Amino acid sequence: MKIGGCNDCHTPNYLETAGNVPEDRWLIGDSLGFNGQWGTTYPTNLRQLLRTMGEDDWVRSARTIETRPPMPWFNLRAMTEADLRAIHRYVLSLPAD
Repeated sequence: MKIGGCNDCHTPNYLETAGNVPEDRWLIGDSLGFNGQWGTTYPTNLRQLLRTMGEDDWVRSARTIETRPPMPWFNLRAMTEADLRAIHRYVLSLPAD
């Protein structure tokens, strides 16, 4: 999550605190939106989202996803299947929020 930068947007105050956010608060989404020509995008609660998807569904979705900025969906597409599966397993290991 640190290497891929997921926390930068999907964890409240992660950037503002230089990553000093307890792991039990990671990836819960944020009400702070990113505004641009595309409109406003809000970071998704990945804990909730990935709990609605099986691991195979997540891998398929990550391979075809195209979202609005600032989400770097092209980085997901470039990840190996093993990395995508590891992301799914890690997120599911976090408490539901």
